Amino acid sequence: MDSDGLYSCPGEACAHRAGEWQLLYRHVVTKHDDFIIDKNLGADATVAVFQRPNSELQCPKCAFRSESHASVKQHISINHAGLGVASDLVQIEDRPAPFRCPDCSYASTEWPTLQKHCASRHKRALPDEPSYALPAFDRTVGTPVYDCPKERCLFETTDLLALQEHLKVAHSGKKRKAPDPLPRYLVPPKGPYACPACSVSITNWPTLLAHVTREHLDAFAVDRPTTCKGRELQCPVAHCGYQCKTTALIDGLASHCESAHGYSCARASGVATVVPARRGRKPVYVCPLCSFETGLAASLRYHSEDVHGRKVAIKHAPKQPEGNDAAVNAEMTDEGDFRIVAPVPAGAEIIFQVSSR
Repeated sequence: MDSDGLYSCPGEACAHRAGEWQLLYRHVVTKHDDFIIDKNLGADATVAVFQRPNSELQCPKCAFRSESHASVKQHISINHAGLGVASDLVQIEDRPAPFRCPDCSYASTEWPTLQKHCASRHKRALPDEPSYALPAFDRTVGTPVYDCPKERCLFETTDLLALQEHLKVAHSGKKRKAPDPLPRYLVPPKGPYACPACSVSITNWPTLLAHVTREHLDAFAVDRPTTCKGRELQCPVAHCGYQCKTTALIDGLASHCESAHGYSCARASGVATVVPARRGRKPVYVCPLCSFETGLAASLRYHSEDVHGRKVAIKHAPKQPEGNDAAVNAEMTDEGDFRIVAPVPAGAEIIFQVSSR
């Protein structure tokens, strides 16, 4: 009982309060299947017998039922030692399946049936009796914590329904459909351009690519393949339109670039440079080797190291000036490579690495 004479529901996310403990009891057993409350705590703890709409009486600690109050009371004294039985009955609604499986959506009205289900389907051994917490009205009493049964998952909650929802969403085995990534590098930018190696002014995007290929060591490697809708990789050469839809996306794109355009498109070693795009006001970080994208830079780093065994460096592309005639679509980076900023309002870029003879 609280200081104002009302009883508060022990559920962490529930604000229900009642003026009588019987009303609170009825609320808890109706709305919260994961625990039952006692009327009192300590050595003199008492529980109230449930009375269902058909006048059948049930033990509040297990699925035992009887039409006789004396039989239920005797059952509690034998099977649930240390608990007294209150004289008042608690009227509850008849719920068809009070016991839920912690690993799936299966539910059963009988605890032994649920035990057999968990043992055969999930190889999980349940206790002999239902695991009910007894927090009652004292908030200092420990609340049960449900841990995710999946290996290496640190999820935990005090709400059994929240755990079931977590298992459905995170461990259902079905991959959620990811939204289509932003279309990248599908149209050439507007010139003029300045070659980052020799500062020659060029007005046409394909001409710039041809100039780089012809005049500067005759080849370059694309460190970041471009992604378009449909999870394919698209050739970065303007007006080419080639899309690689095979399982070996990077190898397929590399073969096309070498045979059709005379340059190599290879998986770069070492650290890959990733430039965040923007979807509205939020940044979007895209993996340079697959279609994975996330709003967190740390998530991209973990993904790249775990899946591809590579590290990524997050860099922001330089801001383009307001004038369209400024030749700043490309700039020098580290020795031996340069980047050409792509024409999307996301700050994305393509990195070309000049190869040696």
